[in-house]
Formats: sequence, structure tokens, C-alpha cells
Amino acid sequence: MPSVVTDFGTNRDAIVSAIDAAKQGDGVVHFPAGTYEVDRVIDSLADSDGIVLHGEPGSEILIAVKDGSGFRIGGAKNLTINGLDFFSTDDGDAATNALAGLDAAGTPKACSILKIIDCEFHHFKIAPWRFSSVDTDGFWCIRNSIHDIKTDLQVSSDPLLADPDRPASGIPMSHLTNASYIGNEIHDVDAGRHSPGSRGMYLSGGIVSDILIQGNMIVNSGGIKVGRQHPRPGKEARRVMIVGNTLMDCMGAGINLAVSVFEATVVGNTITSSATVPGGWINLGAEGGPVEDIVVTNNVVNLNGSLAGGMVVNNAVRVMVKNNRLLGSSDTPVAFGGVGIRVLGDSDITLAGNEITQGFVNAIRLNRAIDGCTIEGNRIWDIELEGVEVADTDTVAEISDNQIALTHGHTAINLGTTGSDSGSL
Repeated sequence: MPSVVTDFGTNRDAIVSAIDAAKQGDGVVHFPAGTYEVDRVIDSLADSDGIVLHGEPGSEILIAVKDGSGFRIGGAKNLTINGLDFFSTDDGDAATNALAGLDAAGTPKACSILKIIDCEFHHFKIAPWRFSSVDTDGFWCIRNSIHDIKTDLQVSSDPLLADPDRPASGIPMSHLTNASYIGNEIHDVDAGRHSPGSRGMYLSGGIVSDILIQGNMIVNSGGIKVGRQHPRPGKEARRVMIVGNTLMDCMGAGINLAVSVFEATVVGNTITSSATVPGGWINLGAEGGPVEDIVVTNNVVNLNGSLAGGMVVNNAVRVMVKNNRLLGSSDTPVAFGGVGIRVLGDSDITLAGNEITQGFVNAIRLNRAIDGCTIEGNRIWDIELEGVEVADTDTVAEISDNQIALTHGHTAINLGTTGSDSGSL
């Protein structure tokens, strides 16, 4: 029989007692409908094995621990949290997060086989949970609703949150292998403030590998970022799949493979922006890279007049950009260079079968020395100036079989005076 939490209100001890009883029984802690207040951290889940927290519809847990966490779960194995609504106060006394990867002594400790399913997290500072400095193996984050997460402007005493003005994340992912993030809804992460670095989903820190991000909805937040802003030894992301997600009104890049990202696939995502939100594009290495062995295919980027380009490929090696649809603005050219796809300082890049239209200044622009870029079979129309522009003397490009129709009669393919080595046009 499951252990039932029977006491409501400000009584963390009732939850602790139920967890302790579950450890001696079948491992299940049942939360009937009602509001439970946690006013001091609970560490009973740290180093536990096989515990399930299950909430009935209408069961909610108020985390009333200012600048702290509600539950420490460091060292937990086979932990499942299902059907619970975690929230904090909507003011300066909010908790930093609901769950922290700390043991009972407050030391970071890895978890393994963690499942968070059909839960809701809202009104926390920084993130709904936090795992840093240690490696977690096996994480399933399925069908959760995460919203109203905001940047913390204070220096926290929490060892995982020691940096001031730490940006907010709807779903943070760091020091992690073998994880799936499927069907989550994320909205209003740092809405209205858009602190630099805030993201709907942020994957970085240590070795992050074998990650699936699929079928998530992100609205009015930062987008999906993989990799830190600057390269750091021992910190990289490998084998990441970003598939079939929907992003709307994202501040900054919609999907950003930033630094030290290897073997990533970005497929079938839809990114829609508006003229009032300057963001939404796809970044591949635009924060310095390197990014290598990347496939970007069958995505739709609709900027709707947002102040952004469509895609940036920078410091990248072996990248395939194929069969994507990039739309700028049907009314006015977009800013940020106004380029559908901008390629800078890369090698072995293929741009094939893409549709680029609606008001970009250039559809495709090659900047800086590029060692091998194939541009073939793209469909380009309603562009303000050049369809394809090669702007560096050391660029080697093969350009063939593209369909280019320009609105104002400018140059379809502009090789400039750079002496670029071009193949058939």
C-alpha cells in the first residue's frame, strides 16, 4: 500500500514521515488533492532508491524556502515524481527551485534514473530544478508544464547557485547523459525582462551526451541553447537530437548550438517570431564554436518581420543544411544583416534544397574564408539584393542548380571582386 501524506498546510514533517514510511514499504508516496507547504528543505529523498511521489489532480506543493530549494535529491536512484504541482511565491521571497541535486549535507551529488512526468513548476527563481558539478545518468522529463521562471538578482547561498544575476531556464540540463525531454510546455521564462542568457531549455556543463529534445512547446521565452557561451576544457555536448519542437516569440536564437557541440541533429522544428520580439533564428557555432557533424533539415523559421536573420553557420565543420524553409518579412527587409543563411569561416558546408524568401537582403551570404561550401538546388525569391553573395577572396564554393527570382532585379549570384573559386552557376 502507498504511504499517504495526510496533513495539509505548513507541515513538512508530514511529507518527511510519508517518505520514511515508503522506504519501509512499497516506495510510493501518495499526495491527495490539497496544498502542502514546505517551509524548510526536505532531504529525505537524498540517496534514496526506488521512491515514487504521486499526486492526485489538484495536489500542489508550495516551496516557501526563500533563495533555497524544497527537496534535496542528490544521490537518488530510480526516483519518479508524477502529477504534482510545485510552485513558489510570486515575489522576492521565491525559492530558487523545487529540486536540487544535493545530498543531505548540501554537497552536490549525482542522481541516476530520474523521471519527472506530468508535473507543473512555476514562479521559481532561476529554474524548476538544478543539477550541477556532478554527472547524472538517465533522466526522463515528460509532459511537464513549466512557466513564470525568473532571473535571480541576488547572490544565493546555495552552492549550485553561487553566481549573481544567474539567468533563468525553463529546463536546465547539465552534466547529463542519456536524457529525454518530450512533450513539455514552457512559457514565460524571464518574460518581460529577457535577461541575457535566459533560455527555455539550456543544455551545458561538463560532458552532456545522448540527449533527445522532442515535441516540446516553448513560448515567450529564450529558445533551446546547447553549449556554453565560451569554450571550456572538458565541457562539450555530443549526440544531441532536437526534433519536432515548436517555438514562438523567442528572445534571441530559437535554436542555438553555441560552443563545443558535436554530432547534433536539428530536424522538423517550427520557429515563429513576431516584429515585436527580436529573435527566432538558428545559430550553429555563432557564439564561437566549434560545432562539427551537424545536420539541420526540414525546419521552418518564420521571422514575421522580427529583427533577425534566418540562420548563422560559424566556425563549423561538416554541416548539412537541407530542405529548410526560411521566411523573413513580406513587408520590410529584416535587420541583423538581413541574411537568410550566413556562413562564416567554415569548412565542408552543404546548403541544399532550402527555400529562402520574403524580404531578406541576401538569401545566402558567404563571409570570411570558407574551405568548401556546396550551394545547390535552393529555391530563392522575393529577396531585396543578391540571391547568393560570396564575399571573401579565399572562399571555395560550388554553386549549382539553384532557382533564383529577385524582386528588384538585382544580382542573382554575386561573386564580387574577390576572386572566389566558383563552380558551375
